[in-house]
Amino acid sequence: MVAMASTVTVRGEGMARGRPDRYSIGLTVTRLEATPDAALEEVARRSAALEEAFTAVGLKSADWSSSGVSVRPESEWDAQRQEHRLRGHRATVHVMVTHDDPKLAARLVREAVQQAEAEVVGPSWTLSPSHPARAQACAEAARDAHRRAVAYAGALGLRVGAVAEVTEADLRPTPPPQPRAMMRAAAVSDSAPELNLDPGDADITAIVQVTFDLEPA
Repeated sequence: MVAMASTVTVRGEGMARGRPDRYSIGLTVTRLEATPDAALEEVARRSAALEEAFTAVGLKSADWSSSGVSVRPESEWDAQRQEHRLRGHRATVHVMVTHDDPKLAARLVREAVQQAEAEVVGPSWTLSPSHPARAQACAEAARDAHRRAVAYAGALGLRVGAVAEVTEADLRPTPPPQPRAMMRAAAVSDSAPELNLDPGDADITAIVQVTFDLEPA
């Protein structure tokens, strides 16, 4: 007879698929000028235009954040003189936008490029913490763990009892191929076709470790 303290610990894995409902877009405003002050002034002007573009497409202040401004000298190699030659000073501001309306993404990219001459990288799509696919993956992982425990117990002439312990590993989303827009102002015009930034579907995997009590069959 098996004592009630006997247990089996198994690892369950579950996968679910869902359409990403959140994305982030990286925007960079940069300018090279002869002096630091001139570069900062131009970047400040474009940053203000970028904020106006955000307002125009319906973004709120909580939807975006700036990593601050940087100013640095920029030089190039003069092969004839065999020395570095100062080209000027470059000011740069990086902004990250996070939102959950996919219809807004294409318009945001267009407005940022046209109005602020911003460089764009993204969007990068993800599943939000409340996405139903996450719970579906967790449930499938739990069912998989129970199936494994039943298989082990049956092979040993026992049966699975109550759950003694559950430990969850991190959910692992597998994003779809990212439709990335990487462009500058010259690449977009009013007559250009509308950008297609469809996120497609993404898989998410949940892993759980469960300890079950074992009982006599």
